[in-house]
Amino acid sequence: AILPVLFEKFAIQKNQITIIAADNSGANIAAEYGVEFQLHIINPGNYIDILGKQIHAGDFLVNLSCNISSIPLIELCNDKEALYIDTANEPW
Repeated sequence: AILPVLFEKFAIQKNQITIIAADNSGANIAAEYGVEFQLHIINPGNYIDILGKQIHAGDFLVNLSCNISSIPLIELCNDKEALYIDTANEPW
């Protein structure tokens, strides 16, 4: 439900969005909107390797997940000079 809002409210292109999910539940919406989809289970041991490659200065990370700690993601975004938006404050 957030993809239409991103396209409507921001000057954003399809190639600027990547959906990362722990299961295939986001694959259909990614295909419908023509954005990249990656299947990964994010955890304390791999979040830097997976997300660190995706996030660059000026980007923003929208975290819609549960059970992924917000604080390390905030720190990663801060280090990358990227913005962070979250729907909850979660621990690992």
